[in-house]
Amino acid sequence: MSLDEQWHMVRDNHLVLMARGVASPRIPESSNFWLLSMRLWTPEGEMVEEQAFRKGLADQELIHALDRRIFQEFFRIWAHKVAARGISVTLPLSVAGLTGPVLINEILDGLKLSAMPARLLHLVFNASSLAQSGVQERLDQLRHAGCKIIISQVGQDLDLFEQMKAGVADYVMLDPELIINVHTSLMDEMMVTIVQGHAQRLGMKTIAGPTNQALMMDTLSGIGVDLIYGDSIAANQPLDVVLNTSYFAIN
Repeated sequence: MSLDEQWHMVRDNHLVLMARGVASPRIPESSNFWLLSMRLWTPEGEMVEEQAFRKGLADQELIHALDRRIFQEFFRIWAHKVAARGISVTLPLSVAGLTGPVLINEILDGLKLSAMPARLLHLVFNASSLAQSGVQERLDQLRHAGCKIIISQVGQDLDLFEQMKAGVADYVMLDPELIINVHTSLMDEMMVTIVQGHAQRLGMKTIAGPTNQALMMDTLSGIGVDLIYGDSIAANQPLDVVLNTSYFAIN
């Protein structure tokens, strides 16, 4: 796909926000919050998942524009509905978005204008972003405003925990590659156990997934992982379906 086509998709094409529940493996029926991702459509009308689309992007301005489009769409259509339901949701932040000139201010302004409590907005970013200049200062801004911070893709580089201090984030999300065979691989189980220990030491909760069978859920629960996601918890479905068909406790 050409750069012009990518820009057209980001700026103009239809997108849908999808939601997947995150719950304790010990109480899988009750979602603590919802992971949001997007689906875009190509000029030919084919659907593309966010993760696959992002992998094909190299232009930092385009990645920044994609982050802005997602947040603009969220605050324009969904923030007041999410606030009315009192549920917590996550949205992705790229390095380009974190270090870009406008996105963080747009998020903070969006929270004020939508009257959505900042505690309901969880922001997830890749662990490799922490090494980038200016990232920690932007994260501190968001945490100070009341947002929750999730560091994702954690587990392959354990040196990360030597650089982190308590209070940097609220959650760590394990690399899915460590979870796929955690119920059959002692090495992966050991790595998840090590990450769990580091997270507890730093006062952070752990998130693991995707899980698609009971044995994976039992293994993660036995390790002490706090939260899991995947088909064994809830299928990925449009956010409007979740808001219109689910029952929520008061948050």
